[in-house]
Amino acid sequence: PILTQVVKLARGEGSVIQVDSTLTPDSLYNLFQQLAEKNYASFCGMLKCGNLSSKVILSPAPMPYTKIMDFDCQTYSVGSEVGLCGFIEMQHVGSPAAVSRHLVLPFPPTPAPTQAPTKTSPPTIKVEDSDEEEVSQDGGKTPSFCVLLHGALKVENMVALCQVAPEWYGLLYSWADSKKKSNLMLTLLEPGNTPVAWMGDITQLGIPEPDKPNPEENFPVRPTDKRSYSQSIVVWIRQAGLQSD
Repeated sequence: PILTQVVKLARGEGSVIQVDSTLTPDSLYNLFQQLAEKNYASFCGMLKCGNLSSKVILSPAPMPYTKIMDFDCQTYSVGSEVGLCGFIEMQHVGSPAAVSRHLVLPFPPTPAPTQAPTKTSPPTIKVEDSDEEEVSQDGGKTPSFCVLLHGALKVENMVALCQVAPEWYGLLYSWADSKKKSNLMLTLLEPGNTPVAWMGDITQLGIPEPDKPNPEENFPVRPTDKRSYSQSIVVWIRQAGLQSD
């Protein structure tokens, strides 16, 4: 009861897991199994773009986000499918406010089951590789849309706009922690159709027409309301504007 009151004081940010039966090695194993599945399990979903799809893992697992509005609050949860909506140049995206960032990894293929030797077959001695090496070798031979998307975004220097839930969008991009290694990252934006102020309503975005490769309306999108100051765009979309503001 005391631990339950502590969880209530923390506004539900926690849980109490107790041993169901007597204290035994099996009960302790089940206890830590529940703890790991509840707090440390990886998020597995499907990355889709048209007819192309790939099973991916998000690390760390995305948590539900509660958006507090004027008179109520709404909780959003990431669905099992991450659908690509389009591609945008990285310079147009800038550095929008983000809820969380996650590493996107291809789902590792399951190793093929090994056959047990029969009684009639003579015993043979074979030096086998470790399970990690077998999985890495098999994973390198299997085509993956996740790897294809990562390479394309890295070469073209673009960002993929994706939808993770109704009225919740994110950005997929290539991020390099060093000169040789880069990773595919997912940035979850704030829920809503206008998470990036200078891009306007995401549901109204589209591809340029063939006869107008350079449309008149480009980023940043000018707001409809007129402000009292002369600055027409958000000052922190670019570093120079933030320093001179």
